[in-house]
Amino acid sequence: FVTVAAACVLMPLVPSFATTKLMFFAVGCSFALIKVSVYSTIGLLTETSNQHASFLNLIEGFFMLGVLSGYWIFAAFIDPADPASLSWLDVYWVLAVIAAANAVLLIGVKFPKLELEEERANLTGDFVEMIKLLWRPSVLVFVVSAFLYVLIEQGIGTWLPTFNNEVLHLTPAMAVQATSIFALGLAAGRLSAGFILQ
Repeated sequence: FVTVAAACVLMPLVPSFATTKLMFFAVGCSFALIKVSVYSTIGLLTETSNQHASFLNLIEGFFMLGVLSGYWIFAAFIDPADPASLSWLDVYWVLAVIAAANAVLLIGVKFPKLELEEERANLTGDFVEMIKLLWRPSVLVFVVSAFLYVLIEQGIGTWLPTFNNEVLHLTPAMAVQATSIFALGLAAGRLSAGFILQ
């Protein structure tokens, strides 16, 4: 969160393509680390496979609600009188505050301790066992499916604002806001799946 907050502060201060690449790098790395941490933590908070699947879908659903709100936050900073203006970069001040607040909140979270058997760590052996998992058909299907799902979801989410603006001739702000319908649909699907699996 601290890395993302720092990258958000840089965006309006040094608006350039290099800063944007740095921002994407910071968000991408942080997202990967947070997702692995959250997925690992779910096992500490649930007892059955149904609870695990349900809680995971609820988290994914709330994530999509965050994505949905992101469309509206960004749209609020687009200048309707001058859509080409860089005033929309001020949105990153808000995002920096949100990221910093998340970092502060995370410091106060107490996680249950996981009781593990005392065992000598064997990083090489553990890594080899992890690589062996990749050759299981179910794991391969999961990895390919997850990749394709994210590719399609992100592709549509990235393309929709341009489509709304250039094909449907919506204003830039409205084009971004209309894209939130896609995120709302994904959130509704994930949240309802969480309740059904419960």
